Amino acid sequence: MRAEVLVVGGGAAGASISYLLARRGFKVVLVERKREIGRPHHCSGILGVKAIQEMVYFDEDWVLSEVRWASFRSPGGIELRVERDSPLAKVVDRSHMDRELVELASSEGAEVLTSTPFRGIEGGRAVVRGGEVDFEVLIGADGASSTVALSLGLKPLELELGVNVKVDRGPEGGYEVRVVKGSWFTWWQPWGDMGKRGGLAPVGEPLMSWIGVSGGAEGGLIPRRPRKVVVKGKVALLGDSAGQVKPISRGGVYFLSRASKSLAEAVESFLEGGSLKSYERWWRSVIRSEIMPALAFRSWLERLHERQIDKVFSYLKGYEDVLTERFDTDAQLEPAKGLGVNLFKFLSVNPRAFIGALWNLIARG
Repeated sequence: MRAEVLVVGGGAAGASISYLLARRGFKVVLVERKREIGRPHHCSGILGVKAIQEMVYFDEDWVLSEVRWASFRSPGGIELRVERDSPLAKVVDRSHMDRELVELASSEGAEVLTSTPFRGIEGGRAVVRGGEVDFEVLIGADGASSTVALSLGLKPLELELGVNVKVDRGPEGGYEVRVVKGSWFTWWQPWGDMGKRGGLAPVGEPLMSWIGVSGGAEGGLIPRRPRKVVVKGKVALLGDSAGQVKPISRGGVYFLSRASKSLAEAVESFLEGGSLKSYERWWRSVIRSEIMPALAFRSWLERLHERQIDKVFSYLKGYEDVLTERFDTDAQLEPAKGLGVNLFKFLSVNPRAFIGALWNLIARG
């Protein structure tokens, strides 16, 4: 089999780049290890306004609920609440969304092969179940434990675990988040006529007991940090395989949608005699300007003990109007800009943690 572009992974990342490249007229083959696209789904389905705007395609039929308020509770129960008349986010059926994005790519000419795991690269060809594929470009969009990344000799990503469980009901019109410790949390959200409870934690923590429900859990591994190296020769990484997730909430759709567009331009350039490196340069610029500051904030949170997090929440109670005005599901440090010089007083709740977070930013920058 031959493809100009071989895409590994049939989630939102793989479907988005396949659609963009097939629409440009390239011969695209998408391989997915699972038999059915979109199942099981690993995501809460909460998409911010910017994420929806950045997607290559969005259908309101995917929407199960709208979110107009959000409540955040500290370990000791101190609540911060933001609420607006316009939606903060929308809850979508990710299984439905991923299936239709793949169908959209297929309608543009992409060949989709399910039950076809990628096994490696031998002699310049991709080895998949059923044979080999000659390619000019290979795109790994195969998740946080990417086989494509491992085939390139890249180090495995540091991972966390996120799970969600359907429950009989959800909060009406919004969602609730409870910080358990550090930057790890549980949530309760609407899901159409039902609800979901979920949580995110380091691998090995008693996450299901944090959530408070059992049975029927779906979820998966989530990268903690972005990769700086996302291009090697004629192979590129996209989505979770590249660590393209928001550092605070760990959602991936916002960054993967933006990254898909940059990568599509780079692939087109490469196939016309150029380079894929423009994609990596773009991604590194995003890391510097958007992701590293948020990672530093997260590093600071993870250095605080529960009582100090309570103190932070108590301090922010005086700025709920700022939080409401500037709250952004996708640009998650936007509220901090409204604190002005008060931000330093806020961060000084633990000076050593603040210094450690700054050092983390400098060391990894």
